[in-house]
Amino acid sequence: MTFITAGFFAIILAYFAGHTKYKKLLYFSFLIIAIIMGFQTYAGADIYDYEKWFYYQSYEMEIGWLWLNKLFSPLGFRALLICLSLFESFVLCRLILKYVPKKWYWLSVLIFYFTPGYMFFYMSGLRQALAITLFILAFDYIIDKKFIKAIILILVAALFHKTALICLPLVFFGYISEYKQYHKTLFFSIVICLVFVVFYSLRVNLSTLVDEGIVFFFNLNNDFSKYYNYLDMYEIFEISIFILIFDIALLFCAVQSLRKTKTKQDVILIIFLLLSILTQPFVYGMGALFRIFLYVSMFSIASIPIIASKMDSKYGLNYIFAIAIIYWSLHQGIGFINTIQGSEYLNYHFSFN
Repeated sequence: MTFITAGFFAIILAYFAGHTKYKKLLYFSFLIIAIIMGFQTYAGADIYDYEKWFYYQSYEMEIGWLWLNKLFSPLGFRALLICLSLFESFVLCRLILKYVPKKWYWLSVLIFYFTPGYMFFYMSGLRQALAITLFILAFDYIIDKKFIKAIILILVAALFHKTALICLPLVFFGYISEYKQYHKTLFFSIVICLVFVVFYSLRVNLSTLVDEGIVFFFNLNNDFSKYYNYLDMYEIFEISIFILIFDIALLFCAVQSLRKTKTKQDVILIIFLLLSILTQPFVYGMGALFRIFLYVSMFSIASIPIIASKMDSKYGLNYIFAIAIIYWSLHQGIGFINTIQGSEYLNYHFSFN
């Protein structure tokens, strides 16, 4: 109950931040989020291991995480959780303030808070959550074509989770300046949707190939051997027809919103969303690919509200879209909890309860 109540307060604050002159209220919204994340009690399986590794150092971890654990060892594991939560919440709040239209702040907070694949992952996958946050910081440098600074931040992120190296090619998205005319056509939208349907139809065979490719890569590089447990999660889950239709509709809306997009950052954020949706058929049940998927999907807390802001408000289409997103977040979140993490998230408690 505490978790749900806090979530509503965070969304309400975000709403007032976007509809009044006090947009800095969004920081208080994310302060609530930081408190929830920082004072969690074992929200997810990974957090048990992180606490154990904190007190009994595991030298299989990346060097950056070892240094961070040693830095906080006099203060305790709870201090580490609180500081990580404050830093990550600040970076996410900054992302929203900088790139999301004001009146849609609340939707960004709702997506992050009530989709366990986002906030829940931040409370459980501590190392990669920090790596994702550093990649979000690198986004500004990608936009400004300051590629050296962006690459340095990604390499720093890899000190905490080596999967961050997958983000290096994304640095060159900064060369995108404007969308060509053929990308604005109905034809291109239909092609993208058809590609998604093909990926979905062939996801079992394609996922097997991807899985074998990941195993081959791990065998080439022993530094990645610690990620073999992600492959143990491999199982193809069924996707409901509603989610399939919704993903196709979201793809269509994303491509069509590019017709009204004039800034490079909006274009790149929407492309990140397209990439995350197109990889979804493989992500259901694949632990390794899910970890890679998160680097671009986390930007959907900005890209989805941007799409909503560009939809026609004359017939209320933007709010119909927002309602669909609310349902999608809750539906996806509950499915993720039940199939991947069990029921621990639903039994969330503060550490001082």
